[in-house]
Amino acid sequence: MDLITERLTLRSFQEHDLDFFLGLEQNDFYIKYERDTIPSDEEIKEKFDGILINSESDKYSRFLITGSDGKQMGTVVLWRINEKINEWEIGWGILQKFTGLGYVTEAARRVIQFAFETLKIHRVVALCHANNTPSENIMKRIGMQKEGTFRDNRFLNGTWRDSLQYSITENEYYQMKTK
Repeated sequence: MDLITERLTLRSFQEHDLDFFLGLEQNDFYIKYERDTIPSDEEIKEKFDGILINSESDKYSRFLITGSDGKQMGTVVLWRINEKINEWEIGWGILQKFTGLGYVTEAARRVIQFAFETLKIHRVVALCHANNTPSENIMKRIGMQKEGTFRDNRFLNGTWRDSLQYSITENEYYQMKTK
């Protein structure tokens, strides 16, 4: 299923997207706050195969962000983390040359809409490295509220780092939508 916005198409990954995914996952900017080593081709290929297998899952959705011209830019992922309370997590990443143009905010807003209006999710959370200000700003722009800081929960580049958690509930989403 494709999700459409004013400037973007969010679509499922297909086999021919492997080269883009390899480049994305091995891009220093893309992995800056997630990993301190570049993953191997084999590791990425295994992850990509999992994405293709799970593309029709009711517990996981990963979308390729493409421009109106079909240019591949990045990815947004939504996955269930707590079935009991119908809680899902959203995450995103984009190539550096596409940052600062509002593409991730636009894509994340559309996925949040999909989460609440189509999947009928109760709550969506997002986490980011405490120094990842651009990602935190996206969370704020899409209507998420800060829940707190997880101290020293991420080991990156030889040091323990903090993470921030934001969330939005279905009630907050629908209240925001009516404003």
